[in-house]
Amino acid sequence: MRYLWVGLLLVWGGTVLAQPDSLTTQQIEKITREARHKERVNRIRAFHRLWTAARPDSADFDAIYYELDLKISVSPRRFIGTVKGVYRSNVDGLSGIILNFDSREDLSTPWQDFQVIGPVRSWQHENWNLYLQFDTTFAAGDTFSITIHYRGIPRRGGFQAFAFTTNIYGDTVISTLSEPYLAQTWWPCKDDPSDKADSARIIVTVPRDYLVASNGVLVRNQLLPDSSRRRFVWKVTYPITTYSISLAISKYTHFTDSWEYAPGKELPLEYYVYPRMYKTAVEAFQTVPNMLDVFSRWFGLYPFIREKYGHAQFEWGGAMEHQTMTSIGGVSTSWEYIYAHELAHHWFGNLVTCRTWGDIWLNEGFASYCEALYYEAVNGRQAYHDYMNAKLPYIANWGKEAVYRYNTDDPWEIFSSTVYDKGAWVLHMLRYVVGDSAFFRILYEYPNDPRFRYRSASTADFQSVCEAVSGQELQWFFDQWIYQPYYPYYYWGYNVTQKDTVYEIYIQVEQEKRPEWFTSYVFQMPLEFEIRYQDGSSERVRFWNTTRAQTFVFTRNRIVDTVIFDPDRWILKKSRRVLVSIPDTHTPPVAQFRLYPNHPNPFNGETTLSFDLMRPDHIRLEIYDLQGRRVKTLLNGFHASGRFSVVWNATDEKGTVVSGGVYFAVIRGSGVKDVQKMVFIP
Repeated sequence: MRYLWVGLLLVWGGTVLAQPDSLTTQQIEKITREARHKERVNRIRAFHRLWTAARPDSADFDAIYYELDLKISVSPRRFIGTVKGVYRSNVDGLSGIILNFDSREDLSTPWQDFQVIGPVRSWQHENWNLYLQFDTTFAAGDTFSITIHYRGIPRRGGFQAFAFTTNIYGDTVISTLSEPYLAQTWWPCKDDPSDKADSARIIVTVPRDYLVASNGVLVRNQLLPDSSRRRFVWKVTYPITTYSISLAISKYTHFTDSWEYAPGKELPLEYYVYPRMYKTAVEAFQTVPNMLDVFSRWFGLYPFIREKYGHAQFEWGGAMEHQTMTSIGGVSTSWEYIYAHELAHHWFGNLVTCRTWGDIWLNEGFASYCEALYYEAVNGRQAYHDYMNAKLPYIANWGKEAVYRYNTDDPWEIFSSTVYDKGAWVLHMLRYVVGDSAFFRILYEYPNDPRFRYRSASTADFQSVCEAVSGQELQWFFDQWIYQPYYPYYYWGYNVTQKDTVYEIYIQVEQEKRPEWFTSYVFQMPLEFEIRYQDGSSERVRFWNTTRAQTFVFTRNRIVDTVIFDPDRWILKKSRRVLVSIPDTHTPPVAQFRLYPNHPNPFNGETTLSFDLMRPDHIRLEIYDLQGRRVKTLLNGFHASGRFSVVWNATDEKGTVVSGGVYFAVIRGSGVKDVQKMVFIP
C-alpha cells in the first residue's frame, strides 16, 4: 500500500490537481513524505473503537473458503450481504467460535435482517465480534459452514473500509480498502492476516451500467432478467487473506493487455479506469509487462499466474495491493514507481503475508525497496543508489523508530513511514552485508519457501532464510536494525604518517552517544572506506566497527590524496568528518574538536551545546548571527581534555533575548574551529 498527499499527483475529494507527466525520484519521495506527515497530523483518527476492541485468540479454527454474495444499489444506496464461510477445527471438542464483524453499537443504524445459518445453537453480536455457540462439537480436522445474512450501509473509517464516493466526472465509485482490520466492517470473517482462505468467490449484483472489478478470474458477467441489474462472479483459486479481498465498482472503461511469461503463454492484464482516463491509462500502464519481467526474474514467476493482474481506479490518495487487482488512486506515467510498489506486493504481501501486523515491514518495506530495484533494472546501478539516497533528507521523520511495530492498535502506527523507508533501507544494508549473490538468492528463496509460500511469515522466519542462504549469523543485524530504534551518528577522520616510502594510514571512527540511546548500545557494521591516492589509483577497504570508538591502521606505499567514508552510502546513518590526531594506542580515539549538534534544535528558551577535547587547550565558544556578527561569548579560557556542556539561553552580551532565526555556534582552539547551525524560535 502506498498513500500520497494530494498536492501534485492525485484525484481526491472531487478535485483534480496538477498531474505532471514526469517527476524526479527526489520530487516523488518529497511528495510522499509530505503526504504521510500531512495525513498523520491533520486527518481525524476515526474508527478508534475498532483498533482498541478485543480481538479473541482464533487459533482453534482455520478459514478454508469464503463466498460473498452482495447486492449493491447506487440510488438510493443499498447494501445486502450474504456471506458463507467454511472453517476447519484445529482442536478436538470445538464448541464455538468467534468471528470478527462490526456490531455497530455506536451507530444509529444496526444491521437489518440479521440471520445466522448453520450448526449454531446461539449467538451474540457485540464488541466487534460475533460469538457463536454450536449445537454440536467438532473434532480436529472437521469442517463446518456458517452463513451470515445482513442488510445496511457499511461504515467508512480508518484508511477507508467500504466507501460510496463520487469522482470528478460525477460518477459513483464504490470501493473497499480493508487493511489492516477493516474487512470486518463490511463482511463477517476471521480477520487475521495469518489465516488465508484457500479459495473464495465474490458475487456482486449492481446496476446494469456499472462494472465490478475484484480478485481472481471473472467467470460470469450476466444481465439479469429484469434488465436493470447485472451480476458479476469472480472466482479466487489461490489462498487469499481477508484484507486483500476487494471491490471496485463504477462506470468504468475496461481494457486489456497481456504479458508473455513463456513462449505461447500469456497472463491477462485487466484494467478498469474512468472513461476519460482511458488514453492516459493505456500509456501509464504500458510498463507493467516489463515490471512483471523484472520481478519474475528476481523473485520467481508471478505467483497468481492462473488468474490475472490488473488495476482498478478508485477515489483514494494512493494505491492498495489487492490480490490480482491493485486499486489505484492515480492514473499517470508519474505513478510508475507506485505501480511497481503494488506489483511487488504480489510476492511480498500477497504470496507471503506478514504473520502479524508487527511484521508489516515484510510487506511494505519490501515493496518500497522493490521500487529501487525496479529503477536499477531500468536505469542502472547509480539510479538505484540515487533512489535510495533520495529518502535520506527525511531521515528525521522515519529513522528514529524501530521498524518492528510494537503498537498495532493504531493503523497510523502500523503504516508509519518508518516501516516503508527504514524497512527499505534495512534491505539495502542487508544487501551490503551479505553481498549481491546471497542477497538475490534470499529474495528468491524467501517467497518460494514452502513454509511461507501462499501462507504467512514473521520477521524471525525471514531472518532464518537470510542466515541459511548467506551462511552468516545475523541476529546482531536484525536486533539493531529491526527491533531497536535509531541509527548511528559517526564522527570519523583520518591521518597519515610517513616512514621512508611507507605511509601509515590511521582511520578513526566514533559513534555519538545520544542521551536517548541505550547506555551501552553500539551499531555493529562493516565500514567501507575509499582510499584515493595521488597517482590516480584508488581502493576500497572494509573494517568491522564493533565498539563506540575504534582506530583502523594499515600501511601502503602510495601517497594518500583523500579518504571517503561509505562512498556508495550503504549504511543508514549520519556522519561528520572531524580532525584527528595520531592516536595514543592506550586510549580510545577522540576528535581534537567536536562540537555536537545542540539539543533541542530548533529551540525555544534555551539549548545545550556539548563538545569534546582530546587534549587541554584554550577554547573560545561564541554565537554568531547570519550576518556574521558575534552575539555572545559563552566560553573563553583554558579547558582540560574531556567532554563539556554549556547552555545558551538565547540572549546577547547585554542579556537581551535575541530575535528568532538562524544562529551559529563556533568553537575555536589551536588553529582549528568547528561550527553548528541552530534555529531559535521565540
